[in-house]
Amino acid sequence: MTQPRNLVIVGENDQSPAKYATQLDPIKLSQNMGMAIKSIFHGSINNIYADNKEVPFVVDATLATISDREGVLEIEEGSYTSTLAIVKAMALEFKMTFGINPRRRKPRLIKPIDPPSIEIDESELDINENGHFTIKPHHMTLIFRDKTPWSVFEKQLFLLRNREELRIKNINYSKTIQPTFLYSNIVENSYINGKLSRNLSTIPLIMNSGWNFHEFSNPTYVPIDVKEFSKIIIELRDMDGQYIKFDPTFKTIINLHIKPINREVDMS
Repeated sequence: MTQPRNLVIVGENDQSPAKYATQLDPIKLSQNMGMAIKSIFHGSINNIYADNKEVPFVVDATLATISDREGVLEIEEGSYTSTLAIVKAMALEFKMTFGINPRRRKPRLIKPIDPPSIEIDESELDINENGHFTIKPHHMTLIFRDKTPWSVFEKQLFLLRNREELRIKNINYSKTIQPTFLYSNIVENSYINGKLSRNLSTIPLIMNSGWNFHEFSNPTYVPIDVKEFSKIIIELRDMDGQYIKFDPTFKTIINLHIKPINREVDMS
C-alpha cells in the first residue's frame, strides 16, 4: 500500500451503537503509516437510557432510611433537551401513574393513600429557559442516587423529603458537547491518565438532537502498530470508559484516512 486510502465505517443498529468492526481485504504496509479520523456523522446521544431511567421514591416521608416501601417509576429512554425536560418527564410519569385517572400500576409499585407528585416552579427561568427552576415533592421522598435520572445533572446522593425544595440549574444539552475517546485496534498505544490504550482521537460529540456532524480541519495521524491487517475495530467511549449512548435508530458514519508518516524517535 503506497497511496493514501480513505476508509468509511458505518455502524450497525442491531449491534452496539458505539462499537463497530469493518472487514477489509488484507492490507500490507511496506512503510510507516498513520491513521486519522477526518469526520463523523452521528445521531442523538441519549442522556436517559436503560441504566438510569428508574426514578426511586418512598411514599412515607417520615422514614429515616430507605426500606422495602420504596417504589420505582421509569421514564422513557431518549435524548432530553434539558434538565427541565428530564424533570418534567418524571413529573408527568407520577401524574400518569398516581393522578386522578391513573393508568394501571406495575405489580412492584406501591399503592399510597395520597398520590405522590412533583411540583415544578419555573418562575426564575427567562423566555429561553435559562436560569434555575425549583422542584418540590408532595406525599413522598425522592431518592437521589447513582443510576437514576438525577445522576445526569445532580451528583449528590441524598433524600429530598416531602415538601422540601431543591433549586436546579437548567442545562440546555443542545448547547453542550460530550468529550469522547475514539479507540481503534490497529493504532499504537498511548497513555490516558497513565494507562496504555489504543486511542486514535478525542472527539467533541455534539449533544443536539437528530443528526450531527463534526469534521477535523487538522486531523492528527496516529502510527499504525501492525504491518498487516484485515479488520478495523472502532469504539467510542466517554471519560468513564462507558460506551457512548447513541440513539440506535441512527447509524454513525466515521471517515478514516491512512497515509505514510515520518516516524522518528528521539531518545535523547
